[in-house]
Amino acid sequence: MNQTGCKKEKNGFSVLMSVYVKEQPEYLRMALESNLDHQTRKPNELVLVCDGPLNEELYAVIESFEQRHPQILRVFRREENEGLGKALNFGLEQCSYDLVARSDSDDICYARRFEMQIAYLEKHPEISVVSGAIHEFEKNPSEDGRMKHMPCTHEEICRYVKSRNPINHMAAAFRKSDVQKVGSYQHLFYLEDYYLWVRMIASGMKMGNLKECLVHARVGNGMAKRRGDRRQIAGWRELNRYMLEHGMTTGAGCCMSMLRIYVWCAVPASIRTQVYDRLLRSGR
Repeated sequence: MNQTGCKKEKNGFSVLMSVYVKEQPEYLRMALESNLDHQTRKPNELVLVCDGPLNEELYAVIESFEQRHPQILRVFRREENEGLGKALNFGLEQCSYDLVARSDSDDICYARRFEMQIAYLEKHPEISVVSGAIHEFEKNPSEDGRMKHMPCTHEEICRYVKSRNPINHMAAAFRKSDVQKVGSYQHLFYLEDYYLWVRMIASGMKMGNLKECLVHARVGNGMAKRRGDRRQIAGWRELNRYMLEHGMTTGAGCCMSMLRIYVWCAVPASIRTQVYDRLLRSGR
């Protein structure tokens, strides 16, 4: 172990996932299969945090994978549901390796996801976080959907982060030690991961994105409605304040950002979905 509590074995990495009671058992099964059974480069461990009590169906899925992967799957059961940020911070503490890949309990990883990302982090020790493109789908991962690409170089990411989240969180892999240096995940409504990337960039850490698609991301679950939740306005205000204080944006940039989020929250969900489809995923 090193001083951060991480194992130093060459090529080792952890997968970090959180699940709560409202997850669909079939989605969890598919997610775990994609992480544990179908990868060309298998994780050394998968840390699964049960964020509060689950139901019998979810426990049954978890137990079946514990039996199939007793040396890899490590399950931690929390007594209360405290939200994704706290669950991930707890899970991150349990990760035995410095390289950690995030994975969601309702998404499906491409078979070469870990192979590509871990190789990239091993080849580029200066990079703290790497993600990639995702394929967003409604019901069936094999159906046509939206491709969400991100800027690839650190310089492009630094420009992009001023107005939009530059990292697909469900496809991110990072160095645990670097994430912990900036205080790990901190509560900011629907913006915990965005806030984390901003703090890492402000501290001088570098990021990258792969051009390849890494994850089938499930979006047919009320996402358009959540994107318009007015409770995120306070979070955006705090995020913009932080970026302004650290020279990552300007006063005018903050005003434009807040104007966009006010308008975004005010328009109907149907319009948000159309804008999201036609503009936000256009690669511009």
